Amino acid sequence: MGSFSGYVFVYVLGGVTFIPVVLSLFILHAYLTLPKQSKQGKHDEDSRVNSIQHPTDDQFSLKTGTDVLAEKFQRAHESDVAAGYFAVCREYVPGGVNGKPPERTTPAGEVVAAESPSVYQSMYRSIFDRKQAPTIDPAKGNVKNTRKARNVFFVILRHGHLMLYDDTEQIEVRYVISLAHHDVSIYGGGDPIPEGELWIKRNAICLRRKPGSMPDAQESRSSTLPFYLFSENLSEKEDFYFAILKNLEKIPDSPDSPPNPQHYDVKHIVTLIQRLHSSEEHLQTRWINALMGRLFLA
Repeated sequence: MGSFSGYVFVYVLGGVTFIPVVLSLFILHAYLTLPKQSKQGKHDEDSRVNSIQHPTDDQFSLKTGTDVLAEKFQRAHESDVAAGYFAVCREYVPGGVNGKPPERTTPAGEVVAAESPSVYQSMYRSIFDRKQAPTIDPAKGNVKNTRKARNVFFVILRHGHLMLYDDTEQIEVRYVISLAHHDVSIYGGGDPIPEGELWIKRNAICLRRKPGSMPDAQESRSSTLPFYLFSENLSEKEDFYFAILKNLEKIPDSPDSPPNPQHYDVKHIVTLIQRLHSSEEHLQTRWINALMGRLFLA
């Protein structure tokens, strides 16, 4: 049997070195038995990713899902922001939608004049039409009235452009208007428009060509007539106007930037509704309270 000091030496040496030795053996076993990563597999994966991309491609030829997602958050306008039926004219019609019938120009630039009806045609229409009010919305009128409106289009605000279709099926686009080259406003004949008459039928959304948006030679040859958009749906016209303002490109500290639309504060609207329904005593005076609240919130 050994001495007591020998037992103490073996105990201390084994307790201190046992755990490091076990870990070293485990790492050595893993290093010798586990397979190594193949560089050829990594090269094959990279070549498969770049199989459809060529050195001559520009940065916009191919886009990954990450690029599209980043572009979605960085671009200033979204797709299919607003849509609706509008009567699009190149001259202002004082009567609005129900005024003088606008004339549609052919692709060659020739103006198609409205046919003058004969006496028999006028008598026939007076008997069978029964003074039907013209409409530009197919959902509110029949097919016959819809076909008469030659300048009525289904307008979609998409990617900073106004896409003009014949109907909601969007089979063929007729015209495309770029918002980047136009200023938007509400036009009522040139006179100042009161706030209460801002969205009436005779006023139109006006898209006027920005000065200097095209080269001088090209601008002199092209037509500078503005576009006037009339609608029978006043709420739809208001929403479409604010959608155009929101969709226009914003240039910080630039006088050419479109105005920022002012919206109601949701907190104020919720407070107004809560006060109107806070007590049964307000039931009789709810309309006057709403009117006064609308006046002060305007």
